[in-house]
Amino acid sequence: MSPRFKSLHTDIEWERIRGFRNRIVHGYFGIDPSIVWTIIEDYLPELESKLRIINRT
Repeated sequence: MSPRFKSLHTDIEWERIRGFRNRIVHGYFGIDPSIVWTIIEDYLPELESKLRIINRT
């Protein structure tokens, strides 16, 4: 995402998303499947909802 896009949508935790991506891609300290599942269940639905709203505007 561009810096401008991120600055317009500060309610999304871009740094946390990037950090999670880095852990998955680079395998830092191993990947705990229970943490991945928690993120999928607890955080992904809210992120999806926010992005759908952004997409409508």
